[in-house]
Amino acid sequence: MHRKEYEEDLKQRQAEHLKNVRGGINDINWQPCLHDGCESCHGTGKKLDGTLCIHSISCPCSKCRPYVSI
Repeated sequence: MHRKEYEEDLKQRQAEHLKNVRGGINDINWQPCLHDGCESCHGTGKKLDGTLCIHSISCPCSKCRPYVSI
């Protein structure tokens, strides 16, 4: 197996695992990511100077807090 194949397979297995761990996306509890609308980080969580965006503290979305069940 080549590195690219391995990494693609790993990414797929990780996504499937997280889907099972979280029980999938629950539309009732879904909230938009605060970072996605942020002019400082544009959804990345990092500002231009490399520091973390303030939304890292308070964003409740599953992208920013994958291990916290809402």
